[in-house]
Amino acid sequence: MLVLRRMWLACLLVAAIVACVRLLDDAWRSAEVERQNPNVERKIIGSPPDYAFLNSAQPINPRLGYLKSRQSLVESQLESLKSGRAPPTSPTGPGFMGFGSEGRGGPSASTFDPATLNARLQQLEAEGKKLREEISAELLADCRQRLMRRGVVVGNGPCTDLDEIVRNLATGTYSFNWPKIVNLGDEFTLRLILQTDERQAASFAGVSGAITRVEERPFAQSVEATLSGEDLGIYPNGPQARTATAAHAVEWNWKLTPTATGTKTITIEVAANIYMGADKQRVQIDSLRETIEIQVTIIQRIKAYLADASGVVVAVAALVTPLAAIFGFFPTARKFVVTEFSRFRRRRSKRP
Repeated sequence: MLVLRRMWLACLLVAAIVACVRLLDDAWRSAEVERQNPNVERKIIGSPPDYAFLNSAQPINPRLGYLKSRQSLVESQLESLKSGRAPPTSPTGPGFMGFGSEGRGGPSASTFDPATLNARLQQLEAEGKKLREEISAELLADCRQRLMRRGVVVGNGPCTDLDEIVRNLATGTYSFNWPKIVNLGDEFTLRLILQTDERQAASFAGVSGAITRVEERPFAQSVEATLSGEDLGIYPNGPQARTATAAHAVEWNWKLTPTATGTKTITIEVAANIYMGADKQRVQIDSLRETIEIQVTIIQRIKAYLADASGVVVAVAALVTPLAAIFGFFPTARKFVVTEFSRFRRRRSKRP
């Protein structure tokens, strides 16, 4: 009876293994489909950076607004006079000299001879030059005042408006692969690509996971990408510098090895480097920051091991099950096997 119980136990154990293999195959079928189609785009996220607050945060300079308005009028009049499309009127106001229009004591446009018209052009050009100089001086004073409020003193040197640089940065599209399920101890690749132009090619051949795109993100000529995560061996580690051009897409590749199971977080960060002043002082702004989650498991590895031994498991199951049925339902066969097994044990025990 002891032998029979052992045989039945072995039968149940093998049947349970076969059932587990089938359940694992069904449970991970969707994950296998995702692995076999790594270049399917999962989603498109991201939006253009909103830098409107940089304009609204700056106090309005009334003098600067007035000068820019007068400059626009002067340029319009110059263009009209040179093209002959409008009468030669001149802007008037504080600080401006020139002819007044009719109704203000000035001569009529129809009374201007060529010499007077030429003088008028020279006057407008002189006024335009003076306006440009005054506007430049006001912009410089505003820039120095903004930097001084932030603790930066530029003295009498040039002033670089960082806010203006940030507002005018070019934008591009970042793409990266996102493997949702990985195996404990198995190395996988995470690839990040920056397309500075939509016509640039971005290849994700040889990597797993669906592709995620983040569009219209600012970048600079000098960019640095960093990958970090918990319970992950990452190579290369630390910031990885690249130079962005219009000729080719920028690419980063990391090798990751999970060291613990469970849900793990990976953070992708890209910084745009802006170099300011004669001493090339570096200023970094965020170009990209994305956090993704992956599931690290050992089930896939166990499944692979069982799949390699599936032929043996099926053969043993096919053999043990009918044998157990024979021993259970035919007493003569069971008695014969038990008797022979007992004789074998006695002979073995009598050996010196």
